[in-house]
Amino acid sequence: MNTLPVSHANTSVASFLNRGREFGSRLATAFESPWVAYGLIVALQLKLLWGLWAVADVVAGDLGYYYANAWRWHTTGHGNYAWSPLYTAFYSLFFSIDPDPNWANVAHRITIVMSIAVLALAVFRQLLPAAVAWLCAAWLVVNPIVYDAMYEVHLFALIPTLLSILLLSTARTPWRRGAGLGVLGITTVLCRNELSVAFGILGLGLAVLEWRRIRRHEGAGLGRTLVAYAVALSVAALACGFVYSRSSIRGEELAAEMQFKHTLPMRQMYATAYAARHPEWKLRGMTQGDALMTDTFGKPDPTLVEMMKANPKAVAEHWSWNTTLFPNGVELLLFNRASGAVHPDFFPPSDLRLNHWWPAVLLGGLCVLWIAGLTTICRRWSQWKQWIAPRAPAWFLLFGLACVAVPVTLTCRPRPAYMFGFGVTLIVLTGLCVWVLATRLRAGNFLPSPLVGEGGESSSRVGGIASTSQQVSPPPVGEAPPTSPPRGLLATLPTYANGRSADSRPIAETLARLEPHRAELAQPGITLVGSSSGISLYVTPTARIRRYLTDSISGTTPNVVQYTALELGWQQGEPMHAMLTRIGADYLYLDERVIALLQRDRPAEAKEILAGQHAPGWQMIDADDSPGRRWRFYKAIRP
Repeated sequence: MNTLPVSHANTSVASFLNRGREFGSRLATAFESPWVAYGLIVALQLKLLWGLWAVADVVAGDLGYYYANAWRWHTTGHGNYAWSPLYTAFYSLFFSIDPDPNWANVAHRITIVMSIAVLALAVFRQLLPAAVAWLCAAWLVVNPIVYDAMYEVHLFALIPTLLSILLLSTARTPWRRGAGLGVLGITTVLCRNELSVAFGILGLGLAVLEWRRIRRHEGAGLGRTLVAYAVALSVAALACGFVYSRSSIRGEELAAEMQFKHTLPMRQMYATAYAARHPEWKLRGMTQGDALMTDTFGKPDPTLVEMMKANPKAVAEHWSWNTTLFPNGVELLLFNRASGAVHPDFFPPSDLRLNHWWPAVLLGGLCVLWIAGLTTICRRWSQWKQWIAPRAPAWFLLFGLACVAVPVTLTCRPRPAYMFGFGVTLIVLTGLCVWVLATRLRAGNFLPSPLVGEGGESSSRVGGIASTSQQVSPPPVGEAPPTSPPRGLLATLPTYANGRSADSRPIAETLARLEPHRAELAQPGITLVGSSSGISLYVTPTARIRRYLTDSISGTTPNVVQYTALELGWQQGEPMHAMLTRIGADYLYLDERVIALLQRDRPAEAKEILAGQHAPGWQMIDADDSPGRRWRFYKAIRP
């Protein structure tokens, strides 16, 4: 009695599955076309960036310092070897068109983000089937943690890193493998020093690979292999040496700057984490941690080794706390949302990206996927070896990038910006495991498979590389491959300008106010006290930064001091105008943030300036008391 309905239901299910496989097959065929794949990924990234130039504010903080270094490259041909000179040299190229900070920042961000999108797809197409590669690239492209990162220097490092992976994934000779190692070496020395972990792992992996290959008498012999690597590494060393020859600081001065580059984040990271663990400690970890470091480790600016020797228990507590933030860091890295209540970066707990339940569930699902996929590869290694083994150098580097997350998490904290390479590794791993399991479960017959003896030989291509697989049926004659899902994604995603207003650009407004005074602020010996040196340097990029009030005043360049430096040397009860005169300040600019701090912490000492009045020895040039947008600009009256 029920045979006919059941048979009809089974037929319907089978028909639905067949239509799904046919659609998947046609979609996979479409993505095999480089024109389709790259065109869609570029269009997707452009859609997400559209309007950036109209609403983006100038970024303060670290980018202002990089702007000053890039300005030196542009005007003198010299950079600062200690602070990512490869990035600042690239940044300086945009000054030749227009040195305006807003234009240069937007232009070089768009260039970096678009380059990453294209390079990421190129890398993924070498490691994964074309359709899976495109989806993985789209995952990277649509994630705001990438294209809307706070500072471009971390994003920029992805460009040569992806180039290195691309060279290694297509390498069939020691020359290209050596080139990949050399590119990563240049990136490590001239951009992101934490990549030294990945460089060491890649170097060790390549040494083992080449040794085993030579023992099997495959390819180039020992002599030619050594020559290939020696040439590649020599070129890398020459590139680093050339940049060093163009550095504005060298020798002992460079060593001191590198020491500062190491000890500053050690103090900031420890003090910030301590403040989170001890709410009773009310100071700001980023700028007021000197006394804490002295009490804990015996000096205000210890190195990591000195910290471990002086107080290993405190270091262990710091590392343990940072480790608890690791899941939040990975969730933000992959989904731009986190399940925890504490931000792994330096954002407040009120950040709307925190306290979501679903990132933990999704990350748990990915962990299950990774375990299942890697287990399947291990059990069926004889079949997957033919796909994975030729790309072993690329997998070595991806593993090394994952390992970078360990020292970053322990010594600093799991900031997504420090783990972009780790994010690429996890995305590739996800794509690989999806492919492996789909092939194992025969759920993705439209995906090419490298498995021998399962489906026969095929001329299907995986990311542009020939492989063995089941035949992928082409679309019917006269019918275009489907691209509606990517087009739907393009239509659904908002542009950068959506929900943002061009009226809310406080830093750009600050620069516009200071622009008429640029010439006088740039005079040698002048000292500008501002809310942030990262803002002041956009106006006076040649200025010397007085990090402490005890630093001498340069008579050959302008000087900048930020408000947080004042706090460290401002005596209780001392009028603000008297303190400014004491430190040799000539100009003072305060924005809404600093005015609010003065009202909270120093209302009596700064009463004239808070009221917008002339103070003894100081003349107010201009001011505004609009709620939420207050500012003051003062000039010292010299006899």
